[in-house]
Amino acid sequence: MNVSRKALLAGIFAICFGAADAQDLRFKTEVGGDWQWPDVASLETSLGFPTMQTARAGLRAMADGDAFGLQWELHGTLMTRSGDAASLRNMLSGMGASPPPATLFDFNGQRFSGDTETSWSLDRANVTWTSDTFVLRAGRQAITWGNGLVFSPSDVVAPFSPNSPDRSYKTGTDMIYAQYLLESGADIQAVYIPRPLTEGGAVSDDASTYALRGYANTGNFDLTVTLARDRGEWVVGLGGSGSVGEGALKADVVVWDPTGGTINPSWVINYSNFASLGDLGFSYFIENYRNGFGVAADTAVSDFPSTLASRMSTGQVFFAGRNFWAGGLQAFVTPDLMVSPTVIMNSDDQSALLSLSANYTLGDNTDISLNYSKPFGANGTEFGGRETTSGGGIYVGPPESVSVKISQFF
Repeated sequence: MNVSRKALLAGIFAICFGAADAQDLRFKTEVGGDWQWPDVASLETSLGFPTMQTARAGLRAMADGDAFGLQWELHGTLMTRSGDAASLRNMLSGMGASPPPATLFDFNGQRFSGDTETSWSLDRANVTWTSDTFVLRAGRQAITWGNGLVFSPSDVVAPFSPNSPDRSYKTGTDMIYAQYLLESGADIQAVYIPRPLTEGGAVSDDASTYALRGYANTGNFDLTVTLARDRGEWVVGLGGSGSVGEGALKADVVVWDPTGGTINPSWVINYSNFASLGDLGFSYFIENYRNGFGVAADTAVSDFPSTLASRMSTGQVFFAGRNFWAGGLQAFVTPDLMVSPTVIMNSDDQSALLSLSANYTLGDNTDISLNYSKPFGANGTEFGGRETTSGGGIYVGPPESVSVKISQFF
């Protein structure tokens, strides 16, 4: 067992059994299942998985407290999957190049046994010092920047996938975070995320992230300015949000490598509001997204330019197309039942991904959630599936799927 695995197990042990001084020790458990129906021309079908059924169970142990004037936080996770998805992940695990390390320390583990996958992670492990005007946090933590509701081009650190049905916890990253608060209400945030170029290697500026972000409010308008050096490239971002009537208008514009010649900005702009239909009240939004790294829908995965391929490998870009629209709403049908339909469309090829989520509160600490997702589009489109190699006749894209999950907090 290597050092990182020992540190991980020690962290989980501390959470579960050694946190006697913790002010808050809690757990989240979940059980559920997934059913997927890939396209007949999909990569999954070609590998022998025309349908996929998977059972899963997970535990997140969470503790926090304070000592010596510092606040600390620890989260450990344990997840097991059994079925076709685990078998497919096992089959694909040795194929292709390994993605670059997402964070400095390897506190994650994974083991396959037949059609069962077990994974574990130390997802939070940080300490924080605060004063009236200053916050300093070091260790594994999560941060979210940007105004996107579905797409997050200005969130350079582990953004959620646009079609992720579960955004309860963002993946933790090893970083140093600082925030200085001004008397006006404005603030300046700074982030340093050290990473190696290869697993176990030395920290490299070409793999690390440095970022400064300033925030200010001018009346009814919020403004953010971001300057970052991410994995060897300069990034400049500008964001704003404000009221339009009774709704909210938000936008981000991000330019990567502005000194590299051709400038292809990414942007997101959305409008959200509340409305009612009879006795039913709901919130709704519409969002436009431009992917500055994007390519045409008929571009095979093997022909992606390096700029796009690298950003997809780091989890900063999820869809390879250029122009997207998204829209959705959240409605409380009853006090305990929330329904959320969402659609994402590639406006260049008119393919789309529809999802319908429902969450029902069974009790004070128990929820059940259901998600249905279905792509629309022919092979050779964004959501109908892109060819893996030009002329190969095998496509990769989101499958039709159903997932159910019961969560218990205690």
